[in-house]
Amino acid sequence: EYELEVDPSAVVRRILAVREQLSAEWIRDLDALMQLNDDIMEAYEEYMEAQAAAMEDEDDASDSVSLGFTTPSDTRKEMVPIFDANAWHNWTQSLFSQDRD
Repeated sequence: EYELEVDPSAVVRRILAVREQLSAEWIRDLDALMQLNDDIMEAYEEYMEAQAAAMEDEDDASDSVSLGFTTPSDTRKEMVPIFDANAWHNWTQSLFSQDRD
């Protein structure tokens, strides 16, 4: 059997301190999420523009008159990644870092 004295005002102070710390972390996390979302959307828009340009190039090539010359089938356009994987990695590393305040 144990007896424990509880000081309600001390408990409340500790709870409020934890609440304050959590709110500060959530603010930083939400700012990071918004930045990551912006980065992903920007990369996606660039990807879609590159796809549209590639389709236009293909349409232009197919509209030209064939003179018996063919292009090699292995000529492919460089694919642009949909989003920067490094941005995702950096964000997750900062989220789970031990150096957080």
